[in-house]
Amino acid sequence: MGWGWDAQVLDSGLESANVPYSYGFSIILLTLLVKIATFPLSKQQVESTMSMQVRATLAAFASAVALLFRDYLSPLSTLRRHAQGGSLLCCD
Repeated sequence: MGWGWDAQVLDSGLESANVPYSYGFSIILLTLLVKIATFPLSKQQVESTMSMQVRATLAAFASAVALLFRDYLSPLSTLRRHAQGGSLLCCD
């Protein structure tokens, strides 16, 4: 597999500047250019992943709370408590 034109341009530019080990430096420079070019996409992906994790955690918490208070959250149980003379906010 040969060098791409961009690596050859970097390598010839570094050789003309009398930089030793120009192949290594050209690879490093090309890698840095690619990382800089793709940074906005990587940042957006990390932010999206973190927001999805927060949403999943909140959904699990909400379902646990709903399971814990399922008797008090259903409209039928609220009406039964009210009909029995109980409070609508808390059980007597």
